[in-house]
Amino acid sequence: MRYPVAFLLSGAVLLAPVAATSQEEKEDTEVETEEKKDSGFHGHIDVGGRFFIKRPPHRSRAKFEEYGEIKPGVVARTFDFILESKNSDTVLELNGSNPGYNNQYYFLELYRPGSQYLKLTWDQVPHLYSTSARTLFDNSQPNVLTIPLATRLQLQAAAGDAAAVNSILASKLRQVDIGVQRNTAKVAYRWTPDPEWDFRVNYLSETKTGTKPMSSAIQLYNAIGLLEPINYRTQNFSASGQYTATLAPGKRWNFAFSYAGSIFENQHKTLTWDNPFGTLPFDSIARNSLPPDNTAHRYSTTTTLDLPLDNRFAGTVSYGQMRQNEQFMPMTINSTVVSSPLPASSLNGAVDTLLINGALTTKYTKELTGTLRYKYYDYHNKTPILTFKDFVQLDSFTVPVIRRNLTPQYRKENASAELVWRPRKNFTVGVTSAWEQYDRDRRDADVTNEYTGKAFIDTAPTDWLRVRTSYLQAMRRYRNYDFAKYVGIPGDPFESFLYQNMYMRKFDLANRGRKKAEISAEIRPDEKVAITPSLGWRNDGYGDTSGLGGQLGLKRDISWNAGVEVAYSPSRSASITVAYMFESIRREMVNNLLGAFGTTTDFNWGSKISDRVHTVTVAANVNVIPKKWDLKFAYMFSQATSNTDTYPLGAFNVTSSPKFPDVINRYHRAEATSKYILDSELVKKLGWTGDEVSFTTRYVLERNSITNWHWDEMTPYMLATDPSAFRSLFLAAIDPNYWAHFAAFSVGFKW
Repeated sequence: MRYPVAFLLSGAVLLAPVAATSQEEKEDTEVETEEKKDSGFHGHIDVGGRFFIKRPPHRSRAKFEEYGEIKPGVVARTFDFILESKNSDTVLELNGSNPGYNNQYYFLELYRPGSQYLKLTWDQVPHLYSTSARTLFDNSQPNVLTIPLATRLQLQAAAGDAAAVNSILASKLRQVDIGVQRNTAKVAYRWTPDPEWDFRVNYLSETKTGTKPMSSAIQLYNAIGLLEPINYRTQNFSASGQYTATLAPGKRWNFAFSYAGSIFENQHKTLTWDNPFGTLPFDSIARNSLPPDNTAHRYSTTTTLDLPLDNRFAGTVSYGQMRQNEQFMPMTINSTVVSSPLPASSLNGAVDTLLINGALTTKYTKELTGTLRYKYYDYHNKTPILTFKDFVQLDSFTVPVIRRNLTPQYRKENASAELVWRPRKNFTVGVTSAWEQYDRDRRDADVTNEYTGKAFIDTAPTDWLRVRTSYLQAMRRYRNYDFAKYVGIPGDPFESFLYQNMYMRKFDLANRGRKKAEISAEIRPDEKVAITPSLGWRNDGYGDTSGLGGQLGLKRDISWNAGVEVAYSPSRSASITVAYMFESIRREMVNNLLGAFGTTTDFNWGSKISDRVHTVTVAANVNVIPKKWDLKFAYMFSQATSNTDTYPLGAFNVTSSPKFPDVINRYHRAEATSKYILDSELVKKLGWTGDEVSFTTRYVLERNSITNWHWDEMTPYMLATDPSAFRSLFLAAIDPNYWAHFAAFSVGFKW
């Protein structure tokens, strides 16, 4: 814990000169000022700099800068400008943050209050995946990844010799950053010609460029880490109108209609890559498809109506269309492989959706209110089912087995009834009964029904205590579960061979019982102290829960959390908050060593996966000099531990050997901020005619430490660790550990 102490001391040193000057001033001094004419131009800008005491090296910076650059230099954190006409009937606002950085944001609004509003937004959101990845591929042409022929021949000759391959890779691998940049431009216009009408039009254009990790395979099942090229453009547009009428005193009717559309375009249709260990010409090159272009449209109407006898109805009808008709790529790029012709040139994918939703609220008495809800959703898949006479596996050889594309669809119905009773101001009790049904086609289970009951209480029996609690119990059951009958080998009902164990039960379809309880309280022994404890618990049981049951998959999912927050405010100018939260998640699963071939429980094995998270936060705010000097301190520590324990369930005692090590993640963050507002008379002497000048200093220490056997020993060539990986090449792109601390300062001008 020496980091927070050092951090606080450093903050005190930075603030000492300002504090000495501030204490000489009188807190309640009143300064007479001449009345000045409002120019109609107001604003605030915060400009300063950032310097690092310790900055993570580049290869360890991906997690630290995952969603935006944090680098030394000049920083304009925020700005806000407002320009008003003389009578304030027209207003122009401009604000933003982080200009010049890759996560900059700008927002401009021009409006006539109560009449017309025009909003323009420019937003950048980066996502940095890795700064430690290494690759053998040249991606100068993003969707064609190549390796020099001489290098490939060397690797093919040395395959299986870890030392020889690593020697070749040492001089050939290059370091790459992996990440995407999302740039979004929005235009929104709203017009309210009178109180009854409201019209809106919106348009969004978003581009997403960069790379992200991708894994593929070729003959002999070697795994190859690739850089998937990202060059997407998404356009969303919508228009809506709303009419509100007064039918009688206290009775209103509202009707709205809207349209929303979306167009997605991917500049790269396929990714072609050289096989570093392949033999010419048989398995030297491969190709993968990438996300296809698609469109979507939705038409909706919504109405709300105040009815007699304190009834209120709200309803929605929405119809949607989703289309995708990208050209199929050839079955293979390998010229030595011969396959049957494709059954069509494109998928002609089409999905229509229909939503009907209604709610009726009735106030039976002054204390008792009831709500009835119903929702119908139809996901109708109109995509043609195509028959492929054979398929090419791993771009290497033809498999003479029929395949048909799956076209799953479903209809979902929800209905619920709720009663809420409030006999007095500080006591509310409610009960809800709900039903949900999925009627599916081409999924493992044909129909599932889930029944839910819930009760809650919100009460404040005394002035110093408030309690909220709820309990829910649900039961989901399928009618028939038969993968072979409803799905088969993807879509081929005549194929007897299965790729899925007949005892497998998928967690979103399996029989499930759920119990869930939550309770929280607010305790105020006096006006200076607030204590907020909370407790939550959820227990999901799937299928047959006996340890040696035949059903495979998720069997139990149990989680609970407990925490408390204590807030203490000794005075109006000071407060401190301390909080602790513990979370526990435990899952139990059953699998079979033989996978799809397992027809007995003799090869069953189980696993218990438990995650435990401890989180501690401390925050303090001190107003050292009222309306002049504020100090803020914050510290957070979190530790997450994941444990996996496997054990035999069948006669053959299948389990993992050795035991999986724990995965541990620790995160620290400490921060101190000081803001001092200069005396107005001093500001004038310095020549500033605005309202305020402030100085802000900030110190941050942050550390992330993860021990994870999944990637701790990951290297591009893994033969020494895993002998089966002699034809595999990885990116080794994950390095989430870092340690950083930096200081920042800024000057704020307000006028």
